[in-house]
Amino acid sequence: MGGSISRFLRDVRFIWRMLSALKPVQQIAQQYDTWNIVSFWNKTCTNYKTNVALQFAGSSSKMNKMTFEELNGMSNRCANAALELGWNSGDVVGLYMSNCIEYVALMIGMAKIGITCSLLNTNIKGESLMHCIKESGVKRLICTFDHVDVIKDLIIQYQTHDDKLKKDDVYVLVRNDESGLTPSYGSTFHFKEFDDEEPSAIHRENVSAMDPFLYIFTSGTTGLPKAAKINHLRFFASSLIFVKLLQLQQKDVLYCPLPFYHSSAIVLGVGISWHTGCTFVFRDKFSTREFWNDCLTYNVTIVQYIGELCRYLLNAQSADIKEKMHCVRMAIGNGLRPDIWERFQSRFQIQQVAEFYAATEGNFGFINTENKVGAVGFLSPLIKKKHPGKIIKYDFETGGPYRDENGWCVPCQAGEVGELVGIIETKDVTRRFDGYTNRYDTEKKMIRNVFRKNDCYFRSGDLLWTDKEGYLYFHDRVGDTYRWKGENVSTTEVEATITTSLKEEVDECVAYGVSVPGCEGKAGMLLIKPAATISTGREGSFDLEHLFSVVKEKLPNYAQPQFIRLCGEEERIGVTGTFKYRKIQLVEEGFNPRNIAAAEVGEEAGRTIRLFFRDKKQFIPLDDTLYKRIISGEVQL
Repeated sequence: MGGSISRFLRDVRFIWRMLSALKPVQQIAQQYDTWNIVSFWNKTCTNYKTNVALQFAGSSSKMNKMTFEELNGMSNRCANAALELGWNSGDVVGLYMSNCIEYVALMIGMAKIGITCSLLNTNIKGESLMHCIKESGVKRLICTFDHVDVIKDLIIQYQTHDDKLKKDDVYVLVRNDESGLTPSYGSTFHFKEFDDEEPSAIHRENVSAMDPFLYIFTSGTTGLPKAAKINHLRFFASSLIFVKLLQLQQKDVLYCPLPFYHSSAIVLGVGISWHTGCTFVFRDKFSTREFWNDCLTYNVTIVQYIGELCRYLLNAQSADIKEKMHCVRMAIGNGLRPDIWERFQSRFQIQQVAEFYAATEGNFGFINTENKVGAVGFLSPLIKKKHPGKIIKYDFETGGPYRDENGWCVPCQAGEVGELVGIIETKDVTRRFDGYTNRYDTEKKMIRNVFRKNDCYFRSGDLLWTDKEGYLYFHDRVGDTYRWKGENVSTTEVEATITTSLKEEVDECVAYGVSVPGCEGKAGMLLIKPAATISTGREGSFDLEHLFSVVKEKLPNYAQPQFIRLCGEEERIGVTGTFKYRKIQLVEEGFNPRNIAAAEVGEEAGRTIRLFFRDKKQFIPLDDTLYKRIISGEVQL
């Protein structure tokens, strides 16, 4: 009886707080054509004028923190500088930058003159980067000095393509402490000498709440990175929901060591600061050594994380007393593994972990407001009636939703794993799905005729389940994507990179993720079928050094495979009846030499096993001894 009452109170509390978040969203929706993110920002500046908005931890710059008023002035100067350069409303500007205060100022400043910012992942380069630039319609690109060479190489590589970015479209941001520097490529983006008065609203008169404020890239479930549309109202609503459900306040100090191209940093972290007037503390990159020092120095009360980040902190030696002297009361993030959850809370004495589930491009989400270990939220019978999210049975053989004899999808019961989907209702601003800039990619994320004729749902590509109390738990990803180092890795992109770069040496390759004890997500593994002219015997001639260099040069760190498996000369990679690679079996075999040896004894007994592990300098043979060292944690990935 007591449990039922507590669950009822939990649900009522959630509904009450959710309604308080949705009320202003619905009010804006009624006047969407006259409201945009600048309306929100200007109100924030009025309410919290002298509050510290941004604090750049570890920065040696004199301008390592700014109040809302100062940040507003900088954003105006950025906007006026862009107008002077002839940039126009409706343009898209790419930001390929390290974390800095100017990043946020540019984002606001561009919105003030009707320009959308495309937040480019600074880990990607070459073809993948050019794809992102083209996919989001970038007309001009701003980078920081530390990324000039990557952009230079990119432009030179694609200089013969008429529809690609040119040298004249590249601008290097000159920050306050870089005034004496001259970029080796492109033009400089100087803004300091410009007027800090807000440019005329006429520049954004045609920008509404439903227009794109940002493009943030996500790999989705298949293919190259996709540009998710973050409209002005979505930015406002997403962070407001966290503020209301978690009761965040002005006196909080939020710490974010994540890159700004991540939605968790910009949409969630910065958004929370704008709603509450609290200080947003950030670093240029995550540092295990400085994490707790920063929390202590800046009186941090809330930290943002991804699962890997928590593991790194736990793996660090506990000699630093600062990890217990802080005043952090809450951690907000996603990907914290249940097996380290309680150790994380206990060791660092954090009262509440607010694990959440959301997709950058999705139309729904969940937040664990109850401190339930392992849960990403709850979907109880009472909540189910109004929440857009549903869990439907998944057919692991076909790789898609299961349908009954009448063609309808089937809801999962408690304890049953299925795919999470969210109903799409275009007329409801909280349930619409703007998708990506690419219509084909958008359509692939939608499923119709789910529970009734012509209904439409967003496919998350994730498998989840609920317990008897309605708590929701993440199980795994489906399709051609796995998660590693806090990033979604597209196997399609990895495969394309390898086969394109090694077209003379590789006939086929299959990329997939394998579980490694003690690690969040899945580590990358490649099954390679060498070209017929290349031997893979014990003294084989397949060029692993070349493969290693291609992997390091062409793929971002998180997408670089940890394990390589070479096919024998006569071996064929198994495919289904529809000519899709049989990845399920490969995933089950993993990187265990004994599993693979057993799998390969059969039709062609005696084939040579070729397994390799990527260390810092090369691919080395993977035998039973090395395998045991990896799974024991002696060798860390």
